[in-house]
Amino acid sequence: MDIQAFGVKQIYKRNQANKVVLDGAGKPVVESEEYFLNPLAEYVKPYTLVPRNADLNPTDPEQIIVPASGQSADVTLEMIDEGLFEGAYLTAQFKNDNTPAMLVELIDNQRKVSLTGRPCHVETVIGNGQRPFVLPESLPIDKRQPIIARFYDLSGQENDVRFQIHGQRMYSEQIRDPKLDAYIERRQERNRHMSMYLCPLDLDPTIAAGATGDYYYTNDYNIFFEVRKIMAWSSGAFMYQIIDEKSNGMQSGWIHSTGGVGVAQYPFIFYGPWLIKPGGKVTFRIHNPNQDSIVLKLTLAGRQHFVYPGP
Repeated sequence: MDIQAFGVKQIYKRNQANKVVLDGAGKPVVESEEYFLNPLAEYVKPYTLVPRNADLNPTDPEQIIVPASGQSADVTLEMIDEGLFEGAYLTAQFKNDNTPAMLVELIDNQRKVSLTGRPCHVETVIGNGQRPFVLPESLPIDKRQPIIARFYDLSGQENDVRFQIHGQRMYSEQIRDPKLDAYIERRQERNRHMSMYLCPLDLDPTIAAGATGDYYYTNDYNIFFEVRKIMAWSSGAFMYQIIDEKSNGMQSGWIHSTGGVGVAQYPFIFYGPWLIKPGGKVTFRIHNPNQDSIVLKLTLAGRQHFVYPGP
């Protein structure tokens, strides 16, 4: 919801019958402009949602401790008082290094809907303060809809994560405005039919030196996946082709990873959305041009449209 603090109202010329006067081109004749303060601007503000983790870590509740080669305790991100929060960006700070070997999983706990079909590498879906990861669909969160964040270490050493969702908050109980109430109702209804979705390949491939192999993304049977971005983490450069569920090649030749795949801070954005039907299976043909084997973790980002309306 784009709330501008100030707006401009155009005053149109009217005739004796109080009808707007049109010029020779059929456009309304503007006599003057009035500038006004939008009263809703006081009640819609930027907001950052951080985990409330006091039970797990009383001395530093914003910190998530991820054990070595293990799974962190589930952390809840939720609104504890009035007002809908609409999340738009994902960022984090990691203690050990800037690019940790770690996975993240996000779950809509109230509806039991996965927002990451499978755990995603953090480099593909979490940015930083200088360059956040922009969600492909905003994420509404209120007191009835907590989000669960779960991290997995791949490095073999304990790490600490400070995870945030940035967006805007609507203080709807401080002002009873029908426009604001209607927007919140529409946004919640939209979320019943679709939500943001981040999902990697079925299996993370390890590709031998000089080898080429086919790897797959299989869509869930209860959603349409509208893909908009592609990101990857890999231990070396690679080349790829995508073959859709109808055996149509989506490139005329090999695409080098640096020319057609991004990371969380700089994702590669497809020119137009790419729809994968429920149960659809997409082939990623991947070639390793290096003299050593590589490990690849690739994530697709977009919207999931539920075959049936959400719970």
